[in-house]
Amino acid sequence: MLKKVCSLEILVHWTKAISFFILVISGFGFMFHMEGVGSAFGGFNQMKTIHNWVGVVFAGALFLTIFHYLPVALKFTSDDVTWLTKAGGYLSKKAQLPPQDEINAGQRCLSHYRPHSHLHGDTCQSRDTADNDLRQCTC
Repeated sequence: MLKKVCSLEILVHWTKAISFFILVISGFGFMFHMEGVGSAFGGFNQMKTIHNWVGVVFAGALFLTIFHYLPVALKFTSDDVTWLTKAGGYLSKKAQLPPQDEINAGQRCLSHYRPHSHLHGDTCQSRDTADNDLRQCTC
């Protein structure tokens, strides 16, 4: 089994995902005064406490993701320029691409176009094209 990400990144990802959905459900419960949602959390006062603490957990997980991916997303090299000039190999099956880091140049550009994309950890999917192997994650 090939590992694209380490267990810490998986844990942070799922912490963000679960806390996000708890925040969305409780937030809609507050916004639209949904009694069913409030009672599912044990009342509106309990839901407020849960919402506040889950928000702290989400912010902490988001900080860890930023801490991990932002330095990677901000680093451009000459290999990235080569990757971009060859359009990442998408336009030709015979393109020889330079090896990439944890994320490729297209993902780096996308993280600058969409400033929040590197915050969600959805960029660790690079492939070393020199030997066609998946990159290993280092935590």
